[in-house]
Amino acid sequence: MRQTAMKRCLWLLILSMVASLCSGIFFQKASAQGAYDGYVYITVEKVTLGQGIIRRPMKAGYRNGDSAADVVLNAVGTANVGIVNGYLKYVTDSGEPQGWTTADIPAEIKNAVGGTGKFSARQSQNRLEELDYTNTSGWMYSVNDVMPEVSIDSYRLGESNDGDVIRLQFTVYGYGADLIGSNRLSTESLCAGFPEKLGLIRSMAAHDSNQSSVQYQNALAVMSDWNATAEEIQNAVTGLENADYTSDIYVDAHNRVIDYIHKKVTEPGSYSIGGEWAVLSLARSGVKDIKWYKCYYNQIAGLLADRQSNILHTTKSTENSRAIIALTAIGADPVNISGYNLLKPLSDYEYINKQGINGYIYALIAMNCGNYNVSDTDIRATRNNLVEAIRNRKLETGGWSLSGEVPDADITAMVIQALAPYYDSDSNVKADIDEALEVLSNMQKEHGEFANTYIDSENSTKETPSCESCAQVLCAISALGIDAEKDTRFLKNGSSVLDALLSFYDDRTGAFKHVINGETDQMATEQAAYALTAYRRMKEKKNGLYQMSDAPNLYRCPAHKWNHGVIIESPTLSTTGKTQYTCTVCGETKIQTISMLTTTEQKREELTTEETKTEQTVSLKKPGKTSFRKVKSPKKKQIKVTWKKKSGVTGYQIQVSTSSKFKKSKTKTYKVGKPKTTGKTIKSLKSKKKYYVRIRTYKTAKVNGKTITKYSSWSAKKAVKVK
Repeated sequence: MRQTAMKRCLWLLILSMVASLCSGIFFQKASAQGAYDGYVYITVEKVTLGQGIIRRPMKAGYRNGDSAADVVLNAVGTANVGIVNGYLKYVTDSGEPQGWTTADIPAEIKNAVGGTGKFSARQSQNRLEELDYTNTSGWMYSVNDVMPEVSIDSYRLGESNDGDVIRLQFTVYGYGADLIGSNRLSTESLCAGFPEKLGLIRSMAAHDSNQSSVQYQNALAVMSDWNATAEEIQNAVTGLENADYTSDIYVDAHNRVIDYIHKKVTEPGSYSIGGEWAVLSLARSGVKDIKWYKCYYNQIAGLLADRQSNILHTTKSTENSRAIIALTAIGADPVNISGYNLLKPLSDYEYINKQGINGYIYALIAMNCGNYNVSDTDIRATRNNLVEAIRNRKLETGGWSLSGEVPDADITAMVIQALAPYYDSDSNVKADIDEALEVLSNMQKEHGEFANTYIDSENSTKETPSCESCAQVLCAISALGIDAEKDTRFLKNGSSVLDALLSFYDDRTGAFKHVINGETDQMATEQAAYALTAYRRMKEKKNGLYQMSDAPNLYRCPAHKWNHGVIIESPTLSTTGKTQYTCTVCGETKIQTISMLTTTEQKREELTTEETKTEQTVSLKKPGKTSFRKVKSPKKKQIKVTWKKKSGVTGYQIQVSTSSKFKKSKTKTYKVGKPKTTGKTIKSLKSKKKYYVRIRTYKTAKVNGKTITKYSSWSAKKAVKVK
């Protein structure tokens, strides 16, 4: 298959990344002493903690007589494994994964230990040691899932060990009861009947150079799952062995465009751009960000409450349909959003009909994405009514258009997406779709691309190849399980619609262009993102883009994690104060009341009767304010601020915001707890972005046994553009 220039560049990039990764971490070649006598496979795992694996499966050579410790230290690195008196003491790692909690530990292990409350903290953030988390935890090694009776430095390798698997695993419970093997010191195994992963380990090591592939990433997820099933393990092995790795170059583009949207769209809402399609792309790609999805949910709930209606737009039913699709993707129930039912308006056929075929298409997708029921009467829009309405709009030549008699690639592809669930059950729909596929095949251009069809001012039919047209066709054929890279109907001169879509990709930014010679475009980017998501889900044999029975709840916080709080109203002798706490997971806030301050005099008798002293506690005075000396951007993504030192204060509080009004969602607060400090560098900002900065002092003291904080007023704000 001929590759486009973009495709070749992406492939070379992935190869260089993989080569760099492998050379630095996973494999050391045989030394000059001669060839190895055999090879073993090595893994370093902490899956019992729900923290994945430390070293991915690797193939390592040995010479007869080498100990298991020799080959492990050579492959993993002597600085990364601590072996003392033959026993494994620690392994270096990257610490606890971001967002990890004891909730991620497999339930069976937690129950055996005695519940979450029985887990302690680890001793070091950069290495995992024995007795971390529990009093029976530590490192154990096994050979082919059997734990030898000798220490790791006493186990000798010979001819019979060629192809063996050596696993270094962290045990949390019972000195190995949570690991497969002969648990000598445990009376009960938690892994009885567990399927072995030895074949998966060998297969992953063999495909180490394909780490960026869908198949390898799926295998890694299965490898990291403590209680993965035999079917999951076998499917992972089959995927690795049968994959055509030359066609996986789209994965990098998909990962980057999803990341681009996640960063670009900071507050998703009810919008055709920066709204539902962004939410759909991220949710169906498995991105987890409770705060981000909750922002979208709250915006929709707020709009419905403001309108006091189930209808988001009086004439555009697609507003409701889009919201239903996005809400379903994040695991929300569109039938009850703060008491409002977004499905109800779609039971009105006349309401949907106001937008013609677009209304039909997206109402049908919305109803089917969550298998929602709508009442069936002559005047209401049921699924069957919508299917027939769409079929009746089919052109005599096959295919569909928004208007006119010339089939349009975008509309035809969107119709196929809506009708796809009926392809196998309705012979009439099947015939229509088969005819539409032929129409699309004939419309495909010489480099695999598709064009948007329109009528110009002189009533002539015009075509403009576009990213969005390619995206919609890729979505359509993926919904039917058609592989764009393999089906000959959609290969032109060796190029597929996937190749064509990637030709609009801008590898500098991770975004997509509307037309080849244009600038990056957010609408094109979001449509390309969910098209690549649809194709990737099809390749990974997951539910389709709009088949959302597998959608997890992505917007609801499972357990709030409150920060230390900020005093927003200080207490006085006559009024209570308020402290605001913010959940670091979802952004939700709560307010707690601070008791009023009191002034008391306590008399103390001294040892002599000659004197008494009075101790008086007084309210804390507001500290004086300070001001900036200089605010500048010395380097990329940084600003440096200096200020005037203020005596009699505990420290300083700095706020940095992209909002001139310091809106909460766009503002970060930094604390400087040393009163003599008069400067701070703030990093990880966005280049070429304008920021506003302000500062105030604070003072703390104990009043009646409680720590009270008083803040000065804010300084004048300063604006600075980051390099």
